[in-house]
Order: sequence, then structure tokens, then C-alpha cells
Amino acid sequence: MTPENPTIAPVIQGTIDPKAAEEIRSVKVMTDRLKQLKKEWEDAAPQVYVDDTLLFTESWKETEQLPVDYRWAKAFQKRLENCPILIRDPEIIVGSSTKFIRGNNVTCAMKPREILAMCESGKFDRKLSDISSTVIDPEDLEKLKADAKYWVEHMNPVNYVNVALEEELGKEHFDLLFDNAMIMEGRAVRENPDRGLFQGNGAFGGGVVQPNGDVLRYGFNYVIGLAKAELEKMKAEGFGETRASSSALRKYYLLKSIIVMFEAVITFAKRHADLAREMAAKCADPVRKAELEKIAEACDRVPAEPPRDFWEAVQSVRFMHLAAWKESSDRAEVPVGRIDQFWYPYYKADIESGKLTRQQAAELIGAMWLKIREVENLVTIKREHRAAPGSQLPNVTLCGRDKDGNDLTNELSWLVLSTMAQIHLSEPAVYVRFHETQDENFLIHALECNREFGGGNPAFLNDEMGTQRYLDRGVPIEDACNWNASGCLGYHLECCEHMAGALNLVQTKVMEVTLHDGLDPRTGKQVGLHTGDPRNMTLEEIYEAFLKQEDYFADKMRDHYFIWWTTEAANSPMSGYRAGMLYRDCIPAGLTSREGGCRYPEGKASWVGDKGICDVGDYLTAIEYLVYDKKMVTMDELLKAMAANWEGYEEIRQMCLKAPKYGNDDDYADKWYVRASADTQRILLSRPDPITGAKPMLFKG
Repeated sequence: MTPENPTIAPVIQGTIDPKAAEEIRSVKVMTDRLKQLKKEWEDAAPQVYVDDTLLFTESWKETEQLPVDYRWAKAFQKRLENCPILIRDPEIIVGSSTKFIRGNNVTCAMKPREILAMCESGKFDRKLSDISSTVIDPEDLEKLKADAKYWVEHMNPVNYVNVALEEELGKEHFDLLFDNAMIMEGRAVRENPDRGLFQGNGAFGGGVVQPNGDVLRYGFNYVIGLAKAELEKMKAEGFGETRASSSALRKYYLLKSIIVMFEAVITFAKRHADLAREMAAKCADPVRKAELEKIAEACDRVPAEPPRDFWEAVQSVRFMHLAAWKESSDRAEVPVGRIDQFWYPYYKADIESGKLTRQQAAELIGAMWLKIREVENLVTIKREHRAAPGSQLPNVTLCGRDKDGNDLTNELSWLVLSTMAQIHLSEPAVYVRFHETQDENFLIHALECNREFGGGNPAFLNDEMGTQRYLDRGVPIEDACNWNASGCLGYHLECCEHMAGALNLVQTKVMEVTLHDGLDPRTGKQVGLHTGDPRNMTLEEIYEAFLKQEDYFADKMRDHYFIWWTTEAANSPMSGYRAGMLYRDCIPAGLTSREGGCRYPEGKASWVGDKGICDVGDYLTAIEYLVYDKKMVTMDELLKAMAANWEGYEEIRQMCLKAPKYGNDDDYADKWYVRASADTQRILLSRPDPITGAKPMLFKG
């Protein structure tokens, strides 16, 4: 099958025309249209939205006993074909997560006990704020409460992940987890997680889907055609198994799920086309009427077919990104991806033909920015246990280099930064892939935009190190260089899923336990090794004891990762939407990336790592400075002060605060950070990933 559009390779540009750069610097992103839409968003109270969860439950009842992958797809279809939609005046990019300007979407099936508790308390916690949102229609509240009660009664009475962990690692393993001693951190390492239909992260959190450049270029109908062709091939040739196997059935229903879910997104888009036409027919303003007709034309076209211009390309990515949120309101993150690469061929063609001005392009990007920022999220986890609190992580990545080392910075890289700086929204976060051959004028522009934004946007990622991370693991350069920022610390190959960073060692807790001979002072339990009393040890002996504890807990975390990840994969649905976005590998394999339908091991492995290594450096520096060098306190006095949480020991607390700290160009402090960072990294990388057998993907925090 030949797609309508040939593959459009990124256009190598690097240095842009000075006149174009000057024009981009002078664009006024905040047009009257965007000012109005942003003001309406700022004035709107976040509201709890219940339509999608009710539709999910209705579908799940209708599909009883069908394979779980297909039920997941049918529930997605039910929502996209029946959920309320709206087009606000004067929007030009459309597609809303809810019927509200700021709607908190929720799926009770995923965390019914916690949602029910919110309903009964009247307080609905949002991920993006410490303030509880209580705005919910009284009738909706009753519907939500009834839906949550249904799922409390129908979910598995036991957590099968925890059952497996206890069977394999023992009850004492739970002492290490995030809601106990806090040796390990993350959603996957809590004894009492919020859980529902699939017990853990499952299809709605296991794996990160994002807009894919190939799917944009070829259109959803192309992917649907490939899935249908694979089904016909299975029927004609058989699955190829030499014995009875459930794999054939699962592949069959995953292919059907891809078709159902991609067709549902097309239907969702065409519903917007119909609505835009209805609004245009009633519109007396000729300018707005023409805009509505263009919206209808775009939504009829994309994402079903390849975009024909820049407007359609932006609208297509909007639908692709929104569908991932609609699939699961609890999804941990949905990157937007490398939009300067996705969109540039359409932008370039429209600019050169005179169809589009840079000012118009900036307004379209700004309109997309506002749609992304509309998404809210109810959070059932205590704030101190939340992953990336205050962020939905819809990351945008710019620039980078291709397989031949050519700079891929282009006019859109410039324009996206100008848009971000002027529209001034907390999200999407923007990341620039920085390298030594980048145009200096662009870097100055990026820094100026960072200053104008005033909040760390854009951030800069080391392009060479990001690509090398994958080269070191055997990924060929043509794929290794095609990565973007994903989550809070990760990178994401476009050809694979980013399986998210689910488990981290809390290094400050490892150090605290080390200073108490393996005892956790918080719980009073012996959770680590007996490595000795620090009162009778040299500093070097304390450090070696820390590394022994690190190695012990790293092994425990690896065991946890294997049991959690495999148990969830065996009991959760595979997402046809995620598989369709990675159609080149997932359709032939009949598996999502997480289950093995990917070309590289990195596409089915979660990231592991640590947090707090900077604090460990300061920990060791303070001990060296105060106890061993200056002899201002004894180790016994320091331990007593910490045990009392500094109450009655203010003088020692001030000594610790004034001791040298990492990050101040002070070798006395920096040496401990450098050493601890390298040694803990060595330990965490010393064991292969238990799923893939390959070098593990590692976070360092």
C-alpha cells in the first residue's frame, strides 16, 4: 500500500535567513483572538467532568467477556463517538478534552475508592495545584458517586501486583516502599496504591504515546489499511504457530483494536467538522464564517488523511495528542514531540507559496498551546507521593541533529520559542536539543525567550549525550538521533515508547539508613544490612557502608520492577491506539511496544534510577567538615540532633546549613557529589534490565 504523501524527510536548514529571524522576533503572538481565549481560560474555574467515565462504564458492561484489549478499544470508541464536543468562538484549532474550558476528566474504573472518597468529602484535588477544586454540578456529583461505587463493588478485591510481590519477596519487602520507609520512590512502589480495574498503571499509564511523524504524514486511514491487510494475511496464511496459542487471538484483537480506535478518532474529528458547518451556517460574521468553514474542511481531512497545509498539520497533531488524553485521564504524560520537525514541510511550503505568513503561523501555534493547557487532572495520590506534581508533562522538543550530524534547527524552532515566550503558559514545557554546531543567533534567541518567559522555558538538553545514550545500547544512528524529551527526566525514541521512570532509590534514605546500621528511624524497622555504627567508623568506612546499602537496595528494587512490570503486563489491556502510533513494528508483531512489539529493548523497558544524590553529596561533606576536619561536633551529637529533627539542637543545625554545599564551585563539596554520583550509577547499571537483559535505562536525579 502506498500512502498518498511520500515520506517527507526533515528539511536541513540550521541557519535561517536574517530577515526571517527578524520577522519572527517581531511577531505578536497575543492577537485579540488569543487574548480573549486566554482570558476565558484564566477566568474559568476547573470543573469535574463525568461524561467520559459514565461512557466508559457503559461500554464495559456492554462488552462483558470479550478480550480485554478489544474491550479497552470499544470503551475508547464509545467515548469519542458520544462525548460532548464544543467549538468556542473565536477558536481556530479545536478539540477539547471535556465540555468545560478547564475540565478535570476522570475514569472511575481506574481509581474508584479514591474518587468515591473525593465525592463524599466534596474536595477534588488537582495535579496542577495545591488548591482543591470543588466545582462540580450537583447532578454530576451524584452520577460520579454512583459510578465510583459500581467500580468499588466490581474491581478485584485484592491487588494482584502486591500478592505477587508478597509471594516472591516476602511481606517485609513492603517496609521499603514509598508509603513506608521510602527507600524506593514512585507510583509502582507503594503498599497502598490507588487502584481499580487493572490494579496498577496498565494500559492507561504503562507506556507513553505521542504524536508520530509518520502517522501525521500518512494519515490514520493508512494505518487502518495496514492493520486490515495484516488481518487478511492472518486469515489467508494462518498465524504461523506450531501449536495452539493465545498469541494468535491476542494479535487478532489488537489489530481490530487499532482499527476501532483509529476510526474512533476520525469520527471524533468529523463530529467537529459537522459542528463547525452548523455554526458557519448560522454565523452572520463573514470572517468568522470563513474560519468555521476552514475548521470544518480541516476536521473532515485530518487526521484521517495527510495534511495539505500548515493549518491542517497543526489540527492533526492536536487530535492525535488529545486522543491520548481521552484514552486515559490518568495517563502520566503525553509528550507533544518534535513539532518543529513534524510541521516544517507544511510550514515551508505555505510560506513559500504565500498561503501563510509567519504571523498567522504564530497564531495557529498559540491556539494549539491554549488547547493543550486546558487539560486538568484529578489526582488521588497524596501530594508528597505524586510523580512530577504540578505538571502534566506535554513536552515539546526542538532542534537536534540528523544521522549525518546536520543541524535540524529551522524557522519553526524559532517561531515556537517566540510563541512560548509571549503566550506565557506553564505548559507545554519546551526543550531545545543543544549542540556545538548550532547557530549562535538561534541560541541567543532561545536565551532571550527564556528570559522573557521568566520560568525556565525553554530548557536545554545535551544533544550529543541524548543520542549517545541510545548508541551505547546498540540503537543505529538513524533511530538513535530521533529522540525527544519525555516525562520529567527521560528521553523517548520516536520509534519506541518511553515506558516511564517508575522506580527510584531515594538516596537520602539510603544514607539515613546507613547512619543507623540498616535501621529506618521513621518506621523503627531493620530494612537494610548491618553495616556498623558510624560513631566507630572513619568517613571512608561510612561511605563504603553507604555503597553496600545501595547495592542491597538496588537488587531489591530490580526484583520489585520485574514482578510489578510482568504482572501488570500479563493482566492489563494492550492499547490499540499506542500500537497504531508505532505501526511499523506493532502491527507485524501483534503486540504493543511494552509487550515486545518494538525494534529495540529500550521500547519495552521501564527506567530505573535514583533521587537525591546531590543531597548525599552535601550529607557527606557536612560530616567530613563538621565531624572529621573541624571537629565542631561528634558523630554522636550529630545523630542525636537529626533524631530530634533539630529540636533543641539549633546550633548544630546552623552548622550544617553553613557547611560547604555542592554546586558552588567548591571542590571540597563537589568531590563528594562527583564520587557518589559515579559510584551509585555504576551500581545501578551493574545488573541487566530484568525484562530485556540489556543495559538498563537509568535516571539520575
